[in-house]
Amino acid sequence: YTPYPGYYGADSVIISICDNEPLCAFYIIFINVNQSVQAIAGPDQEWCNSSSTFLIGNTSPSASTSSWTQISGPNSVIISPQNTSSAGVSGMIPGTYQFVYILTSEYASGNCTSTDTLTVVNYHLPSTSYAGPDQELCLVSGATTSTTVSGTIPEFGTGIWEQVLGPTTAIIADSLNSNTVISNLAAGEYGFNWVIYSGPCEPHYDYIHISVHQGPFVDAGTDGQTCQGVAYELNDAIANNFQGVSWTSSGTGIFSNPVSLNPTYSPSQADVAAG
Repeated sequence: YTPYPGYYGADSVIISICDNEPLCAFYIIFINVNQSVQAIAGPDQEWCNSSSTFLIGNTSPSASTSSWTQISGPNSVIISPQNTSSAGVSGMIPGTYQFVYILTSEYASGNCTSTDTLTVVNYHLPSTSYAGPDQELCLVSGATTSTTVSGTIPEFGTGIWEQVLGPTTAIIADSLNSNTVISNLAAGEYGFNWVIYSGPCEPHYDYIHISVHQGPFVDAGTDGQTCQGVAYELNDAIANNFQGVSWTSSGTGIFSNPVSLNPTYSPSQADVAAG
């Protein structure tokens, strides 16, 4: 005999024994199906570096007993009071724990017992993050450039690179890798965080600033000539995106100011002799 799922209460079973019908004998067996309440340990829990938590299970409408038992974890904790539906847990360290909740409904004709398991994940504080030194880049050719960033490898938690500043959306080759390539960097100022997450804990992050400068452009101007003893004035040189210029010569003459954009060049006797 198996009662219908979810049914409890009075039930009966009729047994008939027949010998050359209609000569039959009937027997009735009365069965009381006790209500079995499923144990509910509650939702799984996540904590950050906590030393304690609470366990709250359901109760049975009939007379019942409840108890909590630890079945796994990085260490043995204290459950108090243990033989109740609601209990406190102390002595936790970072790691994953499992507790089983046992609910027994008591009846005169027999007890009904069910269990449920609760998992508690106690996360370690995230490791300290370091994104590396700030960088200065120059666009040598093309409109964009790339660079490599190197953050610390977390012992606890998971690291991820996140862009927080920049004139373009950078392409991060592998955002979950502490050492990765970042490309599509145009001229401008960029900022990236190396963030280490660990469950519900406050994430730890470090910021790296990357400055991308436009490459310099220079044009010395048109070729020219001068007479012996007459200085040559350079007047059509062009330079853009520069911090400084410097003039040099294949001869031995003298520039009036070699770090000026358009200085004057006075040829030497050797220059005149060389033509």
